[in-house]
Amino acid sequence: MEYWVIDRIEEGWAVCQNERGDHRDLPVSSFTEPIKEGMWFTFSTEGTPIISAEETKHRQTMAANLRKRLLSK
Repeated sequence: MEYWVIDRIEEGWAVCQNERGDHRDLPVSSFTEPIKEGMWFTFSTEGTPIISAEETKHRQTMAANLRKRLLSK
């Protein structure tokens, strides 16, 4: 399953990136729930972006752990 992250929101567009570094701009209105930077999502078979709260939490935990390791050196 391919995950994308919302990098930033600009003028009604969600600027997104996947793990390979590919970029895609999506209208904020294409999401079925409110969004914010740092949320991770996949696409349904119909092409609708679906926010993954579980993946978002996982990635936030990974980032926090990395920050902690880097600052403890």
